Amino acid sequence: MTEKVAAPGLSGPYFDSLVKELVEWWLTTKEFLIEALTQDYPFGSVKLTPEQQLENFLRMDQTAMEAMSAKLSLRYQGYPDADARVQKDLADFFTHMQSLSGKLVA
Repeated sequence: MTEKVAAPGLSGPYFDSLVKELVEWWLTTKEFLIEALTQDYPFGSVKLTPEQQLENFLRMDQTAMEAMSAKLSLRYQGYPDADARVQKDLADFFTHMQSLSGKLVA
């Protein structure tokens, strides 16, 4: 029978630090790609006039809000503060819509 020999430097702490490094790399890369794809407007969406944006917002029901929240959750999946990021994006969206409403009604 042959004796199993551990490779030098491949300890639990080594793997722990490797996992931490890879997670940080992945999140940084993911954020870079999201920013690149959404620079002008969200990837896969079409540009709407402010009036169309407000109209779509006013027609949103609970299902549409949940779908938007789920989409944001996927965007931030893996981040330790994913829930806070989703809540911030939702708050920013509502603030933008309120501002848009004020500008279009005035």
